[in-house]
Amino acid sequence: MGTVDSLWTSAFERKRHKGGSALRDPFFDLTARVREVERRFQRRIEDFTCLNCGAEITGDGFTNHCPHCLWSRHVDVNPGDRAAACGGAMPPVAQEVKNGRTMIRHRCKTCGFERLNKLAPQDSVDALIRLARDNAARLSRGG
Repeated sequence: MGTVDSLWTSAFERKRHKGGSALRDPFFDLTARVREVERRFQRRIEDFTCLNCGAEITGDGFTNHCPHCLWSRHVDVNPGDRAAACGGAMPPVAQEVKNGRTMIRHRCKTCGFERLNKLAPQDSVDALIRLARDNAARLSRGG
């Protein structure tokens, strides 16, 4: 991998050779993207009590659902911002594989908002199997 200067020069040259304006600053584009990502995720280390099973959960800054029953709570507009006024319980409604990673889809019981969350290493395999079984049963009933 090259230096920052060589990366900038490479991007500058590619842009110029593609017939576009060579005045576009790749460093500016990168910093704008970093700022956008920072707005989307804010790490907060918080402990919480699960709304569903009552387990006391010790957060690590990435914890967004109970590792025992997989339920979450609608507290964020963007991950970690705590800007959602709803506060409703969010049961897991599906599991999906996205980019090779298992994700849990939560749906708010109060407002219907949905969000995908990454499966954490400490999450209960039994709860994940239960979720898959319940989804299979629901789909076989046509719902």
